[in-house]
Amino acid sequence: QLACPLDLGCHSVKETSQKMSTKYQKGFGLPENFSSVLKDFTREVLRAQPENIAEFAANYFTELADSSQNEGGQGTQGI
Repeated sequence: QLACPLDLGCHSVKETSQKMSTKYQKGFGLPENFSSVLKDFTREVLRAQPENIAEFAANYFTELADSSQNEGGQGTQGI
């Protein structure tokens, strides 16, 4: 526990940062198909077992965007 002079209601740094982050955090939503895209990506990572996941992800999502645009879709805007 923190020593709090004059019982000023001191809080730990963790408590204070959590309160501040939720107070000023802007809400955001996820696209409708986000969970299915993430699930598909996860399956491919587990299947391929890449050494460099970041590079694999960049290639995967680039190909996904390209194929979506070629099919007349919105690319990754819908992701």
